[in-house]
Amino acid sequence: MSTPVIRTPELALTTDGIASVSFRWARCVPGKEEAMSHADENRAVTVRARWDAATDIRALELVAADGAALPAAEAGAHIDLHLPNGLVRQYSIMEPGAPPDSYRIGVLRECESRGGSAYVADELSAGDPLTISGPRNHFVLDE
Repeated sequence: MSTPVIRTPELALTTDGIASVSFRWARCVPGKEEAMSHADENRAVTVRARWDAATDIRALELVAADGAALPAAEAGAHIDLHLPNGLVRQYSIMEPGAPPDSYRIGVLRECESRGGSAYVADELSAGDPLTISGPRNHFVLDE
């Protein structure tokens, strides 16, 4: 059975009320709580490869810019992709597992794109630098 994941809200209060809410992600382990600290960390990555996975779907393979392994991700995990045009979009990791040397994501090129999928489909190329955060998992499988 998989260990449940919880999120704990952390509020930034001001005299006028709540300024922001962020969530601390943690894995509940009997006897101790381990923060999934990588969930909110930004890390530099490079597009190692980009290809057409299907009609209107672009696949990207991302590797850490420093060559290190990326944090492990479970099935259902996603990353935040920080695009050079200022947008941040979430994409599911296609092949989760033990600390990988890359993440693979698929991006559907939306006809009515507000800039995220269009940028990935039309602008990104192998060798381009990006920033990601995560992985996060809102959909942990209970096996």
